[in-house]
Amino acid sequence: AFYAAGHTVFPLAMNAIAAVLSVGAGWGLVQVFASNQAFRLAIDSALRVSDIPQTSVLALALAFSAGSVVNAFFLWIGFILFFGAHFRGWLRSLVEHTAAAVLLGAVSYGVLRLTDQWFDLSLFWGVLGHGALAAIAGFTAAFLLLWRLKNGELFDIIDTFHRRFWRTPVVASEPASPSEG
Repeated sequence: AFYAAGHTVFPLAMNAIAAVLSVGAGWGLVQVFASNQAFRLAIDSALRVSDIPQTSVLALALAFSAGSVVNAFFLWIGFILFFGAHFRGWLRSLVEHTAAAVLLGAVSYGVLRLTDQWFDLSLFWGVLGHGALAAIAGFTAAFLLLWRLKNGELFDIIDTFHRRFWRTPVVASEPASPSEG
């Protein structure tokens, strides 16, 4: 929207600021990982990577994620300032999609834990099948939750697919009579 409206400097500046913040946060988090053993161990434990060496590289991913969130916030505020949009109804959508994402993750994790004995996880096809089963279960749970909540975005997607792939009746005009020719 910024580019279409001719406001090209604002998003460029916000992206640059967020990039600088990401790099700064990356450097700072690497320093914290190196100097604060308790912090590093807490992150390692939370992400279940305690047995992997050199986990300080996770600081870079955390910094990049934080920078992306800050960038999205800057652009959101800019969108409100430039276009006067206030995103009515965004809180409901945010809560619904967050709940669906948490449910998707929980169901997928549960399916992985319950079905790991069904697959030979030393083979590619076993890992692929295990992951596919968990993904299908998680996406199904999220879809059903959004369906039950009557999520507007979900029904927009379903309607678009329906119109795109299934024929809808075409309203045709009356054929012209030979005298009108």
